[in-house]
Amino acid sequence: MKMQLTAMTAAIALAVSFSASADPRGYEDSINDSANDGTNGGFAFQEKRRAEMNGSPEFSGDSATRSSIIEQSGDDNSAETVQSSNNTHEQWSRIIQSGNVNKALVLQEGDRHTSKITQTGGNNTANITQGGKLNSSVVYQQAEAGVVNVEQAGNQHESKTYQWTGYGNEANVTQTGGELNDSYISQIGGDHNKATVKQIDSSLSDSIINQSGNRNEADITQQNNTDQTWSFVHQNGNDHDAVIIQDNAELSSSSVYQRGSNYGHTAEITQMNGSNNVSTVRQGENHGGAGLAQVTQTGNNNSAIATQW
Repeated sequence: MKMQLTAMTAAIALAVSFSASADPRGYEDSINDSANDGTNGGFAFQEKRRAEMNGSPEFSGDSATRSSIIEQSGDDNSAETVQSSNNTHEQWSRIIQSGNVNKALVLQEGDRHTSKITQTGGNNTANITQGGKLNSSVVYQQAEAGVVNVEQAGNQHESKTYQWTGYGNEANVTQTGGELNDSYISQIGGDHNKATVKQIDSSLSDSIINQSGNRNEADITQQNNTDQTWSFVHQNGNDHDAVIIQDNAELSSSSVYQRGSNYGHTAEITQMNGSNNVSTVRQGENHGGAGLAQVTQTGNNNSAIATQW
């Protein structure tokens, strides 16, 4: 188990490092300097906003008022944690499952809660539901049929999901209401994976999806009162699809960065019923494969750039 967690830690560190090398605002491959300058200005404004939007901080089990720890190894695993509070008690939940038919369910109601689930091997399934504010969710899944569902309602929530070395993994995150919510999904080293993020009625919120492998899908929807939101999809490999929709958004940005060896990618960005939004798509193929970039914007003072090389 210790060796598995060590490998897991290394994989996570590698996954989160992508942002330094895959910044969609680096236009060294573009030949349109005027478009670069205009869009970079918009992203510079968004970057300043990002510094103020870090969702909820994670709390450790040592500082939590209430803690729940469940560890399971082998065979038909199943775990359930329910924590509810009508006051300011912090609550911390930790579930660790290794091998065979893993399942985990966490329900937390109230403020300042943290939930962490680790699943290695087996038919993994993890469901986390949090309501209130300042809640944090972290899920780690390695290998086999991983499925993650996270639902957060309220303000200043943070969701992180890490999946790797699997086939057909799914990660679904829904954040509704409030503001300052963050979502990060990383799916590394697998094929036919799908990541879906929905941020509804949530302003000042962020979503990042990072995928490597082949034929993966990423879908982000930020809808209704989603002012000053930010979304970024990074895909490395072959034949990926990315779809971003921002509806009723002001001062928001969307980015898709796709890189592969010889198969085509598809990127679709829609920004509608808003103004002062920026959008960028970058697609690179090592051997000149096909690629489709489609950007649709309605409203005023919007900026878009698509770069293919």
